Amino acid sequence: MVEVTVTFTEKAVELMKTFAEEKGLTVAEYCKQAIIEQLEDDEDIRDADAAYAEYLKNPVRYSFEEIKTELGLDEIVQSGAVGCCSQNVEEDGLIDAETHSKLA
Repeated sequence: MVEVTVTFTEKAVELMKTFAEEKGLTVAEYCKQAIIEQLEDDEDIRDADAAYAEYLKNPVRYSFEEIKTELGLDEIVQSGAVGCCSQNVEEDGLIDAETHSKLA
């Protein structure tokens, strides 16, 4: 393991103590957990940005019907076991960006 030293203002340390106590953690555990969570979030953002850049190179869109067929969901959707968001599907059968973000 590597030890890292960080300097905070007194106000920041008091906030950390408060939040750490609420979670039953030491300040060191709280800081470590917060940093690890931020690293994971940053990694997810980096991966999403890379995926979006790749999409922009070849912006292919798939209809709901194509997605159902590709994933083998035709029978499940027809059975009613899965709800459908058809009110948010555009006339061309493609899911709009707002609906996609809600589903993601």
